[in-house]
Amino acid sequence: MIVIEKGGGVVAVPSNAEVHMEKAMALMRETCRGEVDVYRQEEVPIGSRVTDETTTSRNIFDEIETTREYRVRRKYEWRIFYRCR
Repeated sequence: MIVIEKGGGVVAVPSNAEVHMEKAMALMRETCRGEVDVYRQEEVPIGSRVTDETTTSRNIFDEIETTREYRVRRKYEWRIFYRCR
């Protein structure tokens, strides 16, 4: 995600890993045609994914038991707010 405003903007990357930050800085410098000031960074939730797994087995009394397990995995992105110098 990219929001470009007069004199700055916001760039969103998958994480604050160095490789993502380097690409974001290059993009910000390109849009500003020079140096930038990063004035805020934050991790923002952008959604979640739910998965479930069902397991069926027999217990010691030969009865069928079913177990269902749900997992919620939240998805985030890293947003960088910047101003052009």
